Amino acid sequence: MIYKVGKRITSDNWQKITNDLQEILNNGDDVIIDFKDTEYISSAGIRVLIMFLKQFRAKGYDFSIINPSDSIKEIFVITGLDNLFLLTDKDKKNLQKK
Repeated sequence: MIYKVGKRITSDNWQKITNDLQEILNNGDDVIIDFKDTEYISSAGIRVLIMFLKQFRAKGYDFSIINPSDSIKEIFVITGLDNLFLLTDKDKKNLQKK
């Protein structure tokens, strides 16, 4: 399932994202987080992504990120999270497990 997160991932909306991702996990689906429109991610947003990456992988589901902007990619690189997450500009059919 492709999940679009919107322009900003902050402490203002992390709970909705958490609820949405929990529902996807409960349904037993892989998830592809689409960052196409995302301009900003806070530390709260990063925590949510890490938490769900672990939960999805523990159940054997894929958790990937597509279409991150250069500034979002830079955040993942600086924090070393590019080693945990598969980040790609390509569509779903080109994703591979990391």
